[in-house]
Amino acid sequence: MGISYLTKALKSNPKEIKFIINLANAYISISKFKEALEYLNSGEKISPNLLNILYNKARALRGLNEFDAAITYLNKCLTLDPNNYLVLCDLALLFTQNEDFQAAKDLYSKAIKINPENYLTYYNRGSSYEKLNEFQNALEDYNTVVQKNAFFEPALFNKFRILFKQGIYNDALEQINYLINLDKDNINYLSSRAALFLESKKLDLAIEDYDHVSKISTNPDKSDEAITNKALIKLAINEFKVGWEFYESRYQIKNKFFSSKPMLIDFNIKNKKIFIWSEQGLGDQIIFSSLLFDALKTQNHFIVSIDSRLISLFTRSFSWANNIEFISSNNFASETQYDFHLPMGSLGKFFRNSVQDFDNHPIAYLKADESKAFLLKEKIYLENHKICGLSWKSSNPEIGAEKSLSLNQLTPILSIPYKLFINLQYGETKQETKRIFDERKIEIQSIAEIDNFIDIDGLAALISACDYIVTTSNVTAHIAGALNKKTYLLLPYGSGKMWYWGESLDHTLWYSSVEIFKKDMPSTWDHTIKKLANKLEKDYG
Repeated sequence: MGISYLTKALKSNPKEIKFIINLANAYISISKFKEALEYLNSGEKISPNLLNILYNKARALRGLNEFDAAITYLNKCLTLDPNNYLVLCDLALLFTQNEDFQAAKDLYSKAIKINPENYLTYYNRGSSYEKLNEFQNALEDYNTVVQKNAFFEPALFNKFRILFKQGIYNDALEQINYLINLDKDNINYLSSRAALFLESKKLDLAIEDYDHVSKISTNPDKSDEAITNKALIKLAINEFKVGWEFYESRYQIKNKFFSSKPMLIDFNIKNKKIFIWSEQGLGDQIIFSSLLFDALKTQNHFIVSIDSRLISLFTRSFSWANNIEFISSNNFASETQYDFHLPMGSLGKFFRNSVQDFDNHPIAYLKADESKAFLLKEKIYLENHKICGLSWKSSNPEIGAEKSLSLNQLTPILSIPYKLFINLQYGETKQETKRIFDERKIEIQSIAEIDNFIDIDGLAALISACDYIVTTSNVTAHIAGALNKKTYLLLPYGSGKMWYWGESLDHTLWYSSVEIFKKDMPSTWDHTIKKLANKLEKDYG
């Protein structure tokens, strides 16, 4: 029955619950949730404990993103019918949207007992298990889904992802190959297999898949992403010339900057004004700033936009040059101020096209505030103790988890005697540092006057005041490397390892003071951390 017919019918009999429910359902079906809610409210006044009214009211509230209210009404439904399968599943879905995955899992389990035949319920519970890092339980649910529906690709793909996460690469490869056989030109599957090949160090096979994606993709962004990923592999294995060529397709710079002035294609010019604009994060800006030394040798003037937190540090560090000025990346230079422009990440193609080009790479090119560093060292100095600056997390929204550690994992390092540990980590760390002190009596000393996230110049001075640095791959590693401070870098096995750290076992071309300790297997950091702890005892014991 149509909405107009139901509306007329309801006018003739305004208390007919069947008409109210049908009309509300009709509005819900066309996403007119407010209209549906008006009718359901009137129906609730007539029959306050009618399951269909309460259930559909929850549906309308969910459509309006009023999740808490929807949950309240679904709970009312359960008081009337505790074993209602649809109510249990809808309530679980709302808990999932609220990221209460434990509650969602429990509700899906109850629903499965009532109706064990619906494969979608197993799939949803598997997703909840996955969010709770209960991977084996998730796999079992996905296997059940596939038993009931052999071609349900979301479950097949999630099986691949879990196997990948767990480092079970052969099984993961078998799974993704099966999916590709079902859909040979699926961009998501091909890109995922490329990532698996990359993780398992089969770089040529990863490049083949990325090549295939870039050729068949009808989405320019996906094609550019594949070419960029190929570029990062080439750069990581020191094939710089071709790497920089592919790097020009990087999707991060798309639509980020527009100018009617030409992009620089050749440094064989003189007396020109060149605007170099930042495009990536703090770490990338620090590493690419090392190439400014080469650019400054040309007879041109440079305006360089950088994160405002870097301006005082960079201004001091490049004070020897009279042909450069730094501005905040929040403010692009006016076109009247420059003749050419260039994204900062494109400097590499001009100055680093071979390993030999790093022979004159600058060392200690950033300069900390020496007076501030001296005062900090005096403040934290303890006789017969070496000062170890410590940073253990990355906040990168995509790969930060792979690059991060907990302080508990670092216990073998933190237990070395006669070491003073200084907190260089940005973000909220109070709870974790308090916990490691309460449980193990290990103090990670924070310096209250320096905000490690905002005050980058102060952080540089604090790093300078330390004897050495232990860090994961984050901005601390870049600052320490650029200051030429002895740094021990903990790197993940594959996922989360940035291209500029390279494929070498223990060093990077970009920072001579950084010694790399790479995770030697996907599943655990234990061996790598123990290896670093032994090294520190030897060097500073």
